[in-house]
Amino acid sequence: MERRAALHSLLSGSFAWLTGRRLEPANNSAGIAQRQQVRPLTAPPRTYDVRDFGARGDGITDDTTAIQAACNAAVAGNDTGSEVNHPPDEYGGSAIVIAAGTFVTSRTITIGTHFDGSRATFLVKGSPAVGVRVAANGNAVVGRKHIRLPEVINTSYLQPPNTMGTGVQIVNVHFCELHLRKIEAWNTAIDVVGDNNGTAWSRFYMGWMVHNTVGLQLTVSGTNGWVNENQFHGGSFTTFYAPNTPGTRYVKVGRCNNNTFHSMALEGDPEFHIECAGRFNLWFMPRLETSAGPPKALFTSIGTAFTSGCDNALFLGYPSSKGPLVLTNSGVGAARNNVIAWEPGPLGGMTFRGPLIFDRVASDNATLSVDDGTHRVGLGKMTPTERVDLRGNSNIAFDAYAFLGQLFSSAGLVLGVNAKADTVGNVGNQVVVAQNDANGYQFIRLTPQGGISFHGLQAPVVAGAVADAERLRLTPAGNLGLGTRTPAAKLAVNGGVHIGGDADPGDKNLLVEGSIKAPALRPFTAGDRYLVIDAAGNLHVSAVGPER
Repeated sequence: MERRAALHSLLSGSFAWLTGRRLEPANNSAGIAQRQQVRPLTAPPRTYDVRDFGARGDGITDDTTAIQAACNAAVAGNDTGSEVNHPPDEYGGSAIVIAAGTFVTSRTITIGTHFDGSRATFLVKGSPAVGVRVAANGNAVVGRKHIRLPEVINTSYLQPPNTMGTGVQIVNVHFCELHLRKIEAWNTAIDVVGDNNGTAWSRFYMGWMVHNTVGLQLTVSGTNGWVNENQFHGGSFTTFYAPNTPGTRYVKVGRCNNNTFHSMALEGDPEFHIECAGRFNLWFMPRLETSAGPPKALFTSIGTAFTSGCDNALFLGYPSSKGPLVLTNSGVGAARNNVIAWEPGPLGGMTFRGPLIFDRVASDNATLSVDDGTHRVGLGKMTPTERVDLRGNSNIAFDAYAFLGQLFSSAGLVLGVNAKADTVGNVGNQVVVAQNDANGYQFIRLTPQGGISFHGLQAPVVAGAVADAERLRLTPAGNLGLGTRTPAAKLAVNGGVHIGGDADPGDKNLLVEGSIKAPALRPFTAGDRYLVIDAAGNLHVSAVGPER
């Protein structure tokens, strides 16, 4: 019984989402707690078959009048909202029109209730402005409807670009699910419209959009029109006209926001595969197949900068073998449109197009920015100057010569390595810098031509400058210099030396606390200059070898 109750709850919830009605519960003999049910306001659902109104569906007879009569009767007989928290005529209702067969039409068919044309084809003759229109009287809201449209084929079948109207127009629908099978040979295959109201929170399942000048179009009209927060799934867009025919688009989005487009197949070479003047729209994993050149996307700005044609994103699947998506920003403020794409190739790969900016904070920085033109990555920077460029006191940047870090900063701990080559091919400094207290800079500099040097400086160091006050240097020859940059001896001291204590012996003085021990004397030759303490403790200062 628990399973049965759970299944009933699931099915009744789905039915209520589409129709505004909830299935009546079965007898609760098991004593399972039930949610309070909303009482239906009218009779059970009614079905309107277009054949009952005179449609023949033989592909020859004009069935326009009969189909429209069925649709009008369904609207008139619809139960207008069976959930008390939704206004009548906007949500709910259970009347459904059914059409099966091949129907010839010559005027616009308007649908305002549930509709099942999944086994139907409309052959449209006479070039009406719209083949099929999903709308309510006066462009009121069509809400919570499940509409499976037939194939809608324009029998005039002109070569694009043509001006032969719109195949399917959908106006002001809320919380609807629409299935569109095949729309062929129109100026615009599908036009989703917000007319002084909105089309929103609806799901569109796309079929084959073939040989249309524009495949899918999102349009706003009137002062308060909007088309936002809809989901478009699938759809194969195909053309047979010449590549780059002017005006041809697969998806054309007006000033509409927050719509998502999932797994579309964009095949062929229109002038632009995608055109968008909206914001925050997302294309997820479209398939791009072209033969004459790379796929193309156009983002256009309308009016005030950064209010349209910006902040859209494309996450692309395997792109065309003719090249990656070419993105064009047109107009003031058409920017920040981002592309993440898998690159073609035997091993794959990933690229960012755009530039791609994550978490933009101000006009001059971002959490992460990828510059498509320079192939640089900025961490906290929108205009990176190196391959990887980190904004802040501790900067990291790489280029072809492995530059890491801004050498000096005003505070904190800094690590920098500079292996850049200058114009004559000499390798510059490699520096490790550390400073973490108020005593100024203490750092180590590694120089390939000059060895290792240790520095200390009490005063602040100017950013980017090479600090001095060198304290110790170890040269590649193994010479150690204390207070000198150029030690010629194994140990060279510029200053006093105190052995066994810390007191300053004075400049160039040697102070030894304890004894000086020496091994056996080596032979001396005439003319040698020396200072020797022999085994007996005698001190010899002479230019001639000592007595033996």
